[in-house]
Parts: sequence; structure tokens; C-alpha cells
Amino acid sequence: MTRLLTLDEAAERVGVPKRGLRIEAERRGLLVKIGRAVRIDPNDLEELVKKCRVKPQEHDCTAAPTSAALEPTKSATADDASTRALATADRLRKLSRDTSRNETGPPPAPVIPLK
Repeated sequence: MTRLLTLDEAAERVGVPKRGLRIEAERRGLLVKIGRAVRIDPNDLEELVKKCRVKPQEHDCTAAPTSAALEPTKSATADDASTRALATADRLRKLSRDTSRNETGPPPAPVIPLK
């Protein structure tokens, strides 16, 4: 039977902080507790490191050129948005009343003060 390592010994062997080693070993069921003694089996250290390995993430950015991105295409979305924006502006223009003063039109109504 192999001698169990203290957390200090195991952390030094792996080269990580003692607290982080304890948290991850306990989370993955590799911590040995006998009474007050908290130990780690040296044979479990390699397994613990493998379980803690972080997988590479996929790129979230879509700016990387792909073969499809290199082909010239026309975006229908931009055209649709522009058309909708122009139609909305035209509709709003027709619905709003004319607030500019017309020099040739009738004079503005007099302002009557409230009593």
C-alpha cells in the first residue's frame, strides 16, 4: 500500500495552491478523510489533473474568414432594413402636421392667455 500524501505534499508535487487542490479533489471524490486527517492518494494525482484539464473553447468570433465568407454575396437583410426604414419615415412624414410657418398662407391663430 502506498503512503497517502498530505495536502501540502500533494500541492507541492503538482505545483498548485493547497486550497485549490483540496476543493477540486473533494469535488471529484478523490479526497481521503480519516478522522481529522485529510489526505490524497499519490496515484490519484494524475487522474485529478486529467479531470481538471480545461477543453479548448470554440471561437465565438465569426470574423474569421471562411470559404463562404470570401465569396461575394449581397445581403438581403441590409436592403430589407433600408426599405423598411424609408417606408416608415415616409409614413411618419405623411401623418405629422406641418409645423413650419408658411409666408403665403393665413396668419397664425392669436394666442389667448388663460385667466
